[in-house]
Amino acid sequence: VLFFPEFDQAYPLLCCGLLGSWSLALERGGVGPALAFGACLWLLSFMSFGLLVLGVLCLALAGLEIRRSGAAGLRRVAVSAALGLAVVVGAYMLLWAATGYDPLATFHAAMVNQAEKALTLGRPWPWTISFDLLDFALGTGWLSFALTGFWLARRWRLRPWADVDWRVAACLFQVLLVAVAGLIPAETARVWLFMVPLLMLPVGLELAEWTPRARWSIYAALWGLMVLVGQNMVFLGA
Repeated sequence: VLFFPEFDQAYPLLCCGLLGSWSLALERGGVGPALAFGACLWLLSFMSFGLLVLGVLCLALAGLEIRRSGAAGLRRVAVSAALGLAVVVGAYMLLWAATGYDPLATFHAAMVNQAEKALTLGRPWPWTISFDLLDFALGTGWLSFALTGFWLARRWRLRPWADVDWRVAACLFQVLLVAVAGLIPAETARVWLFMVPLLMLPVGLELAEWTPRARWSIYAALWGLMVLVGQNMVFLGA
């Protein structure tokens, strides 16, 4: 809301489309979900190479499916991945033939540009870890981290973990990995918008256990926090 209008608002939608189609392809098989996954992956990589870090979560979900379904799951993973990658390669080949767009050269230029910008951030690793997580918490309304902590504490007491619990753990691992590895440092309240749906999964599961009145108190608090942040936010480039 506070950064509107930006391309960044499309990133959470792409994340949901990518992970939703990948999950359907893994669980049910079929050509349609795999092709949808490939289309989302291509569009995601075309808009921002940084979003490719979601490949870690895709691999984690594939591992969970193989663990759950054995050989049948492995077969679905292999077929879905092959079809998805075929869509990505085919789309880039068509784009190259039509316009001369070179994805490999573009990726190299993006990496060089990122390295040059990193020199001006003044946030050397590992100091970026705490700054990035703090900024991400700000961008998700602070309370999201507390609600995630409540969910983790509640699930920690319940054994064994269900399948959905392992999926949530994989989502949280994705966020922590990006932070600890310093893959996308700085401006994470905006740049990490694509990972907000990953955090909303444990938040939603936690709030589902609350009474309606308690949930509405959280929504009201989040609205108030957004107003306060918006009134005090300063854009350095303005």
